[in-house]
Amino acid sequence: MKSSKARYKEVIKIESAMGTDSQTEEPLFIDGESACESPDAVSPMSRYIAWVKPFKWRLMMILIVGLSGVLIGILQPLAMRFLVDSIVLESSYRDDEKLILSVCVGLLVLLLTLTSSMLTLIGRFSVLNLSVRILASVRKHVFANLLILSLPALERLTTGGVSNRLINDTREMSSLLENMIVTPVVLGVRVVVTFFLIFWVNWRLALFALLLVPFSLGLSYFVIRRIRPLAKAMLRELGQLMGQMTELFRGIRVLKIYNREAREKLNFAHDSNLIARLELSVTKMREVMRLGWMTMISLTGLVIICVGSVLSIKGYATIGDIFALSLYTAFILQPTFGLVNAISDSKKSQAALDRVCEVLVPIEDEKSVRRKNEPLPECIHKIEFQSVFFGYELGVPVLKNINFKANEGETVALVGKSGSGKSTLIDLLSRFYSPDKGRILLNGVDVKEFSLSPYRMQIAIVEQEVTLFDGTIGENIAYAKPLATKREIEEAALKADAHDFIVSQPSGYESMVGENGRSLSGGEKQRISIARAFLANPKILILDEATSSLDGETERSVQQSLESLRKDRITFVIAHRLSTIRSADKIVVLEDGEIVEMGSHKELIAVRGRYFTNVMSQTDILDLPVDAAF
Repeated sequence: MKSSKARYKEVIKIESAMGTDSQTEEPLFIDGESACESPDAVSPMSRYIAWVKPFKWRLMMILIVGLSGVLIGILQPLAMRFLVDSIVLESSYRDDEKLILSVCVGLLVLLLTLTSSMLTLIGRFSVLNLSVRILASVRKHVFANLLILSLPALERLTTGGVSNRLINDTREMSSLLENMIVTPVVLGVRVVVTFFLIFWVNWRLALFALLLVPFSLGLSYFVIRRIRPLAKAMLRELGQLMGQMTELFRGIRVLKIYNREAREKLNFAHDSNLIARLELSVTKMREVMRLGWMTMISLTGLVIICVGSVLSIKGYATIGDIFALSLYTAFILQPTFGLVNAISDSKKSQAALDRVCEVLVPIEDEKSVRRKNEPLPECIHKIEFQSVFFGYELGVPVLKNINFKANEGETVALVGKSGSGKSTLIDLLSRFYSPDKGRILLNGVDVKEFSLSPYRMQIAIVEQEVTLFDGTIGENIAYAKPLATKREIEEAALKADAHDFIVSQPSGYESMVGENGRSLSGGEKQRISIARAFLANPKILILDEATSSLDGETERSVQQSLESLRKDRITFVIAHRLSTIRSADKIVVLEDGEIVEMGSHKELIAVRGRYFTNVMSQTDILDLPVDAAF
């Protein structure tokens, strides 16, 4: 993430050089290419049209209603022109006849006005209703796509970035239906029809009436061209700020213990000022454009009166022409400004659409990892890492030439210092990432050949940092098997030695755990996670420091349960406690991403290599005397 100072400089650069739309947004790079600029990616507007397509008939009705209101409204100036020229100024009618005819025409104009207003209101409500429906549809689509994005793609998005795209950006783009489809069609038709009508009424006066329009359009183009980069930058800054706030309050204890309140206030104020500066720039641009149009509309009315008077004296225009042109000028200029304003508003919506599309591009996500969609075998007899290389960054390998096998019923312990590649190896097995080179074989078949969802259903993981969701204890255990019965949940909790503490809670299994289990201790959370693994009944079990938060007595009880769970399964264990490691069938010692030793506990102790040295240097964490290790 860029520093506040660097982002401030970028904001200044945007404001001082807003010539193009391409220089402001820092795109989400996936596979070395900008997501929205990928040659295989669908354009953002094409995606939006695809979202609107299921509602096409409803949209057609909205357009018909809107156009009907416009066409009815256009008849009003003609009726007023007829009233002035053919009734009020007509000498062949008596005064009483003129009064009756004027009332009739007035009632007609009133009817036209009410009908046009009613149709416009119906159309407006319909647009709002449809926009809400499309917004809900888009959010479902975006959320579904976020769930199947690969881990590398998701890691490029902060938590705030994900929520910002899902909530704020989708809301910003909800006005696209009105500003990019309905308004241009309805107001566009109104402008075109009115344009021909004013020339039909009086072409000489029409030429003068439209004299100032090119200047206003030029000003609008100048402004609109500069709004989109500012809007993009503002949305980006807002997303980064949301991510920072999410991280900040997640680590609020660290903030308070180190007295960082004053510093974080300054950081927040600085970032908020950046966003306010960008928003102010956009507002200023829009106000300049609005003032320009309002001035032009006022001047045009003055031109019509002055020029129309001269033309009327010379016999080239009637009073009714001047009256009708005054109304029609408003009819053509205000919709034109409305069109320009809609385009201006759409720039921010398009910027939000671009950001949403960054997580929708066809990348190598979890759907595309599989190739042949092989059926998963009923029994998993062997998992083999075959010359596996992997790195998070190009040219920086994390795992190098990993080769080993794990057979059914075996427990493989992965040991090594922090950063040696243990967790990365497990992530490859879980298919969060794919190897750069080499293969991971399941019963001799590359795991990429299997459908992802059935494959992952055979895996359960118990991590050191337990993830619990805001819900009941029972719901968190049943997360691995949503349709599990109450009895199955309780049996899993008994096996994990969690039942006793659960029933001691005020509401038992219906007790709320709070956000990420804040109402539970570390050991209690870990036992719930172990119960979840028991309920999943996996064929591949991954234990990542699974008993690190348990006291000695509880750990021994859970270890017995884990021993029964390991039976007839392939188990991978990441642990530092000797009591966990020494019972493994195979110990893989990793150092700097390479396997330096492999064998059973007794075999590795006998060779007195890296593993032996590691055991001897960490006697403070052993549960047994050092000599008992041998």
